[in-house]
Amino acid sequence: MQSQTTQVSIQGGIFETQVYEANDNDTSQGASLILLFSPNDTIGKDGDTISLVQTVRDTTTLIDPRNGSDIKPQPLTSQLGRRILSSKDAGVTTEEIGTGIDQEVLSEGKKVINLDPRYSEERLQETEPLNVEGRQRHDFFNARSPWSTKSAQKKNGKWSVASLNDEPSLNRKIYGVRLNVAKATVAGAMEFEVAALHNEQRRFLGSVKWGWRIDQNGHALLDPAKPTVASPDSASARFLKAAKKWNETPIEDPMTGEKHLPIQLPTQ
Repeated sequence: MQSQTTQVSIQGGIFETQVYEANDNDTSQGASLILLFSPNDTIGKDGDTISLVQTVRDTTTLIDPRNGSDIKPQPLTSQLGRRILSSKDAGVTTEEIGTGIDQEVLSEGKKVINLDPRYSEERLQETEPLNVEGRQRHDFFNARSPWSTKSAQKKNGKWSVASLNDEPSLNRKIYGVRLNVAKATVAGAMEFEVAALHNEQRRFLGSVKWGWRIDQNGHALLDPAKPTVASPDSASARFLKAAKKWNETPIEDPMTGEKHLPIQLPTQ
């Protein structure tokens, strides 16, 4: 496990990692990331906002050694499976299949609480204010960590910092079985891309990719070893296809069946 501080320049500003490390132990495997984005002050005008949007392609499995079954939990609160790119989508390559906008849309109680693709946001309407303060709506004390996920805003000619933190991992514990008796085996990888979105101009300013994978010895490794540029001045073709799929995929209330049109992303 090694935390790395890295800066990556794109046309719209600088991405910087405060934490980027693999998590590799007997109980879980994955990675941790704290990513900041500092926009160039020459961009936009006072009052403008920039948010971070993330895609994920998850090819991991969690295999029970007793019977070979995949016991990986399904991401029910994100409805990710409804909007990932598939071979049926026009122009999608093999490497792009399985990619989708990474965002939670349901509460644990299965209520629709979010229609916004921006990683820092939880909004049902685009007219609601953006989270530029790092507020945590589900924290009892409304705590604001220096690394809280948030959008950036320009005031007095200067931008605040946008941030994203994520800790994708798989728990190796098998329900009802002690770890010293049996634990699941993780395989595969998770690939992510984070793009900076200038909300008022409705354009992406550049993006970086990060992720982790399980190596041939069964250990979790960062892949790429450092965040790298995915697009210097927009978002990758894969990302834009996933954005189009997000726009076209209703978010469905599992209790009532009501379908909600998500808040739209630019696709070029």
